[in-house]
Amino acid sequence: MENAEYMTIDGLPIELNGEESILALIHKAGIELPTLCHHQDLSLYGDCRMCMVETQEGTWEFACSTPPRAGMSIKTNTPEIEQHRRVLLGLLLANPVPDRLRELAEWLGVPTP
Repeated sequence: MENAEYMTIDGLPIELNGEESILALIHKAGIELPTLCHHQDLSLYGDCRMCMVETQEGTWEFACSTPPRAGMSIKTNTPEIEQHRRVLLGLLLANPVPDRLRELAEWLGVPTP
């Protein structure tokens, strides 16, 4: 398509097709990204901060609530973002642990009590 607009996710060009969030494009690309607060029936507010992604400028964005922009380039899993997710999960795991937190902790290699 000549007039197609794209954004780059982890080095892959992904065509924009009306997606409302970067997270929707990440899923479209088949990339897994941890989330806690995102659910299709809930409003988007980026409160859990698990879905942070890094832009080409080095800033961080909420994938669940940031609209995709043509030409934008992001990374979903930098060492800094991985560490950020581990710290967040570690803080959350200090309390009684719901199943979803245990699943994320196992995925990200964070020990659970």
